[in-house]
Amino acid sequence: MNLNSWSIQEISKKLKRFINDDAVFVSILLVLVGFGSFILGQQSVTRLENVGTSKVSLLANSAVIVDVPQVGEKVTVSQPQVISDTKPSELTSKPISTTKYVASKSGTKYHFLTCPGAKQIKEDNKIYFNSTAEAESAGYTPASNCPGL
Repeated sequence: MNLNSWSIQEISKKLKRFINDDAVFVSILLVLVGFGSFILGQQSVTRLENVGTSKVSLLANSAVIVDVPQVGEKVTVSQPQVISDTKPSELTSKPISTTKYVASKSGTKYHFLTCPGAKQIKEDNKIYFNSTAEAESAGYTPASNCPGL
């Protein structure tokens, strides 16, 4: 068929049948919702950039929010208010990101943090080290079941 031979009424009927198809309608709806969500997300980021402040959450389990100032802006430092569900008595010492080795308080061997032997040590009994020299100076020797140690 030639497009020139179609009338406006025929085109409108075919278009209505096409849009009335459930799969096509749901597909168009999903695309529009995705596009709308993208636009709203972009607007929220743009507004934060226009204000000159971006908010960054430092911890996933607590509500610590930091305002990042613009270059050249004066900054005042104060003690942050930390809101957390964790009671002070429930807090345990956790290794910092530079910690690579762990040992048991009652043991003689040190392990990589990812070593299977390290995972068997109770959290209360763990001692953390940043280097092998630090662990060996504390009297610990490398564990034989940790590959690469």
